[in-house]
Amino acid sequence: ALGFPRDLSALAGTYAKYNVFWPIPNGLYECMRFYFQAQGLPNPAMYNSAIFVLINALLNYALVFGGPTRWPGLGFVGAAISLSVSRTLQSVAYFAYMFLLTRTHAPTCPGLSARHHTRARTAEFLRQALPGMGTALLQTCISNATTVLIGGGLGTRAVAASAVLAAATNPVGWTLAQTA
Repeated sequence: ALGFPRDLSALAGTYAKYNVFWPIPNGLYECMRFYFQAQGLPNPAMYNSAIFVLINALLNYALVFGGPTRWPGLGFVGAAISLSVSRTLQSVAYFAYMFLLTRTHAPTCPGLSARHHTRARTAEFLRQALPGMGTALLQTCISNATTVLIGGGLGTRAVAASAVLAAATNPVGWTLAQTA
């Protein structure tokens, strides 16, 4: 696998297996966030993201290190699971708040019937949404590839430590980006 030691390749594969799920709900979150930002409502996404920075930190503490219990945690894999769980819950929480609880979408959303989903509207939605989703996925791939390529020579512990730190600190940057 690109000339890396087998143990490092196995570690990367394990991390990827537990980390592969979150881009889909995160892409949906990005679409919802852009929808409301375009209407001048960036604050709910910013608050939601700030709350999930804390939730992600707690999940990392519990899943990586075992939290305040005697359970040893999952270590490196716990960081990937933490990220997938917090990103998925972040999207669910934002949807529940904006669409179900406050119904903020009601004044500008024509409805969900098939007659409102025309080819032109779908094309416009994809024109606006896909670049942001693609950019987020590309940034994640570049970040993970950099971690493996640079840290690969340092061994599995260095790559594991880097991945845990990235999982713990990246949500802070994403939260700050919510107001951009």
